[in-house]
Amino acid sequence: MNAPDFAARWIADWNAHDLEAVLAHYAADVDFRSPKVARFTGGAKDRFAAREDLRPYFSRAFDLRPDLRFDLAHVCTDGAGMALVYANELGETAVETMDLNEAGEIVRARVFYG
Repeated sequence: MNAPDFAARWIADWNAHDLEAVLAHYAADVDFRSPKVARFTGGAKDRFAAREDLRPYFSRAFDLRPDLRFDLAHVCTDGAGMALVYANELGETAVETMDLNEAGEIVRARVFYG
């Protein structure tokens, strides 16, 4: 998997607000961790363990922030995955680590906010 190409597609799909395309980047049994998950679930969860759990979470992001946009700053990679450094439309920085399976789907993601 070419990390810069994957990152460019991932960013483009988010910026297009294409929910189905964004979800297609994630494996069905993805382990997704973000501090915003607890806020979304009222503290009931700190992570999601399935792609379908991401659907309402990502959909809400698009609904709440119609101008949502990510600008990719840097891609770091190792043999199993990558870390994307990006800023949103508010100028906030995030780092998202992603481990990929052989099909090029994200199986583990962890988001850090600056």
